[in-house]
Amino acid sequence: MTQDKAYRKAEQWIESAQQVGVTQLNLSLMNLTELPESLGKLSQLQYLDISDNQLTTLPESLGKLSQLQYLDISDNQLTTLPESLDDLSQLQKLNLRNNQLTTLPESLGNLSQLQYLNLRTNQLTTLPESLGNLSQLQYLNLTVNPLKTLPPSMAILSALQALLVGGNQIGEIPQFLGELTQLKRLYFWGNGLNTIPAWIDRLNSLEILSIHANQLTRLLDAIVNLQNLKILTLGYHKEGGNPLKSLPESIRYLSQLEKLELYKCELQFLPDWLGELGNLETLDLRGNHLTDLPASLAQLDRLEELQLEDNPLNPELAAAYEQGLDAVKAYLREKAEAQIVLNEAKLILVGEGEVGKTSLLGALRGDAWVEHRPTTHGVEVDIKSLTLVDADSGTEITLNGWDFGGQNIYRHTHQLFFTAPAIYLAVWNPRRGPAQCRVEEWLKMVKHRAYDESRPDDKPRILVVATHGGPKERLDHIDEQALREEFGDLIVGFHHIDSKTGYGLEGLEQTIAQTVARIPQVGRAVPARWKRVLDAVRDRSQTDAWITYEQFQSLCADQEVDLTLAKTYAAILNELGHLIHYGSDAVLRDIAILKPEWLSKAISFVLEDPQVKQQNGLVRHSRLGELWDDPERGADRYPQQLHAVFLKLMERCDLSYRVELPEADAPPTSLMAQLVPSRRPDEWEQDWLLRPGDTERTQICRILDAETGRTAEAEGLMYRLIVRLHRF
Repeated sequence: MTQDKAYRKAEQWIESAQQVGVTQLNLSLMNLTELPESLGKLSQLQYLDISDNQLTTLPESLGKLSQLQYLDISDNQLTTLPESLDDLSQLQKLNLRNNQLTTLPESLGNLSQLQYLNLRTNQLTTLPESLGNLSQLQYLNLTVNPLKTLPPSMAILSALQALLVGGNQIGEIPQFLGELTQLKRLYFWGNGLNTIPAWIDRLNSLEILSIHANQLTRLLDAIVNLQNLKILTLGYHKEGGNPLKSLPESIRYLSQLEKLELYKCELQFLPDWLGELGNLETLDLRGNHLTDLPASLAQLDRLEELQLEDNPLNPELAAAYEQGLDAVKAYLREKAEAQIVLNEAKLILVGEGEVGKTSLLGALRGDAWVEHRPTTHGVEVDIKSLTLVDADSGTEITLNGWDFGGQNIYRHTHQLFFTAPAIYLAVWNPRRGPAQCRVEEWLKMVKHRAYDESRPDDKPRILVVATHGGPKERLDHIDEQALREEFGDLIVGFHHIDSKTGYGLEGLEQTIAQTVARIPQVGRAVPARWKRVLDAVRDRSQTDAWITYEQFQSLCADQEVDLTLAKTYAAILNELGHLIHYGSDAVLRDIAILKPEWLSKAISFVLEDPQVKQQNGLVRHSRLGELWDDPERGADRYPQQLHAVFLKLMERCDLSYRVELPEADAPPTSLMAQLVPSRRPDEWEQDWLLRPGDTERTQICRILDAETGRTAEAEGLMYRLIVRLHRF
């Protein structure tokens, strides 16, 4: 048997050690279930490691090791210790970690030279009074035992420097521990503590205090006298925090503090005085409810590690945190300067052509009604085009309105500009009905491109708006319940309005204002320099349709903005609709687009090209270059360096994908999926070498109208499937 072999091997090692007269013996990780009695013959032994075995008992002969100073019995299955253990009069270090001990012998107190005792992770419910006799003891680990009390005799452990009692059931820190004036480390986490006693200030040698995973709601002022404290743990990622909700001011005066751990302490804000802890090197704030940090943290020159995961950080701080500590400090320095409040959001109108989007935007602006308004082509953006007032708070809110053309050729390019958080007005005409106005398809497009379930605060907010909805108009039915079931809380509400008469407009305006006011990012404070950057972007957009990200950084530098904040500012400008920047894409992040209609037009050149249409959507990359850099287009030419960017954008939005043609020397080619005919070509079998079953497979998938059962067309679905499934 394996265990017999292990026993014999241990006997051989013991015999060899006796012959040589060694002072150290390692019998760990041998799968031993018992130790040979011959072990007691090693009277010269000073170091013995029998850890990581399956021992349930120890031989009495162990007490004969009179010179033993180090004994490691951790990670076994001991339930008791032999009485002979007290004969180890020279023992200085005893490790009993990870066993199944339920009691300790009183004789343990006879180990007068013992300095280190580790009893972590056992089943101890009581400790012997003799523990107080260990006058040389410096380290005592009682972590993770079902202890409910500690023996009062521990008060005379005058040499004790480290006491670890975490993960027990003690309930309160016993007063007699106040006598341990040499104590430097105290771990009392996970004991159901409701308060820290006032006498804690007697432990003025403490350097580490770990009291996380308790029920503390405050700290007494007495803690301010712990002037040697370097590490304070009120929340730790493995065991949890305390329901503090706010940071106790007593921490303010712990001037030597180097590490402050506040994991899951239910903190909603941090005080400015935190920046006074000049020696702080590590600050753990994970798992709280923080949206921002005090600007004073930028003063912590020694801070090397800041942890902010699992907090609802505002977008600017979140973007800075992704870049690292230096970017966070730069953000905080900017924040310390003059601030402005951004009560601003992006408003996007989507819907089919001629449903009244432009007229609705004009009515919301307060513009005069225009009879027979011409159809919008491409995309039109009017920055700061709309101002509303939230009736609940009285806050004036600015909306940057984006009006998209609804023609089929442009429809699927709109998603290039979808962002979140933003307000979306899905506009439809009741005279044509929700089906013909493709309301559901537009909602799906918004959800698909602008919604990320992992970032619920950044979701799009959608209002479904029926135009031409005066009291005398026939209102076609829209199934509100079905749409709410499909899109959940993305849909804010349903409205009927008439842009010409103003019917229903006031209610829509109030809903928009109230919805915007509830977006977490609205109402945030940003440095005044942000406004200067915005003005510089607007000035630049008068002459340039796009700039490189490096040029954007230079623009920020001209406004004395730290370059580490350039990414943050670009994210805000993109979110609010002042420019387009795909900061998370390695290819696209190198440019910032200042005129969105300029980008939309570039894609439309491909979709409208007769040659590409004739090829059923196939387009060589050389042809793309001709379309985008055509000398005859004048100002609408696009430089070669942008062509790869446009191609990446089309692929990103499922407009195209690169195809592999059978010819060995075939030039790079892409397929514009939207231009693939929906009708199967005649006599296709002659051009396709059929294999058994191919004909049947072409009949498996048919799209049917749920009401009539007849074949129907789901516009937009097939071209997305073409792009997504082309690899298969």
